[in-house]
Amino acid sequence: MTIGLNISHSNGVTNDSTRPANSHQPKINPDLNESLKRIAPSGASLKHPSLKQSVAATKSVAVTISMDEAMTTMKDMNKNKAQGYFTLHDGRQYEIQGGQVLRQNKGGRSIQVREGTVKIMQGKSPSSSDAKKLTEALHEPVSFVRSWKSAGFTPPTSVSGEMGIRGHQSKQDFQFIVHTANIRQLVEGTGIFSIDAEKAMSSWDVICTSIVNQDKTFTYGSVGVILKVPEQNVLAASPEDLMSEPNVGLIDRTDRLVNAPDDDEAKSLYESMPSFKRSGLLKEELARHQKHTNTPDEVLEKTRRERNEILICTSAGVNIHEGHKATGKVEIAGFFLNDDSRTPIGEVDWKGNAIPSQDEKYALFKKHAEPLAHKLGVPIIYLNGTADTYESMVD
Repeated sequence: MTIGLNISHSNGVTNDSTRPANSHQPKINPDLNESLKRIAPSGASLKHPSLKQSVAATKSVAVTISMDEAMTTMKDMNKNKAQGYFTLHDGRQYEIQGGQVLRQNKGGRSIQVREGTVKIMQGKSPSSSDAKKLTEALHEPVSFVRSWKSAGFTPPTSVSGEMGIRGHQSKQDFQFIVHTANIRQLVEGTGIFSIDAEKAMSSWDVICTSIVNQDKTFTYGSVGVILKVPEQNVLAASPEDLMSEPNVGLIDRTDRLVNAPDDDEAKSLYESMPSFKRSGLLKEELARHQKHTNTPDEVLEKTRRERNEILICTSAGVNIHEGHKATGKVEIAGFFLNDDSRTPIGEVDWKGNAIPSQDEKYALFKKHAEPLAHKLGVPIIYLNGTADTYESMVD
């Protein structure tokens, strides 16, 4: 995987200039995108509440797709979790079960002869098995980029009926990509809590996020946003904290540097640097983490008692992954409070500033996040997990 934010900007076309054209590249009908989700295009998608019922659907509601679409979908699925039915345009029905793709309606002798004749006309052996080919596609390793398809994540609106109430948790599985910020920013309406937060994020180039689900709800801070992230925007994914520096080289964000002991000193250093050198610092930082190419399932499986870290590009139109589209727009899909019951009462941070209690955080979140969510047309979500940090109201 090649990482670098200053390679080239694009109008959104696939970065395939270094690859030979392939006339046999499978083509997916965009109108079938929603239907394809019903047969779980990735392992993570099986945790998507709107898919869970569909993938267990009966043959009578099976999705109808082409062979190319079926092959592409099998390659995106997690063989250990995949299940469901689909029908090819020629009427052949298949079931995905136990890591195998099984033909359901083989038909009588006349049908088998007709299908064998068609295969011969296509230059194939009459005994060749499409079910076997589909099974082989199902067992192909899922690429890093494709494993992060947005279809594998839960739209907050689909669980907000339960999770939009404090203390409730979804009875269905869920999976989000989240980014947190200080409570002070929530109160002041700045950064990700501003009305133009998406525009602000796009100017930062790279941010740290985490992936959470119903079993592992660890976040850095208590409040933040749930994001919709294009798969090609994911740069690195680790089940552990990478201690990365996505703000390296940014003069106006030295206060957010993780490893700088003195903000003012870092700012003075950046101001003395040529702009091209400052820009190069981020590329060097990302290169340190490019080996972390875990899939969502791998990240969550290895996540222990603290948050994981997913680096994403928030700037659109950047060619990063060869053979994939340029980066797209990162959208805010909801606001969340990780309602950590461990939050101490009457505690102070190392500077002596008071740390809001659990109920105080809830009151602040309800007061400031609800109106903002209403303006943006997105839900608020309450998580019953743990946050790694206790934020004070003052820097």
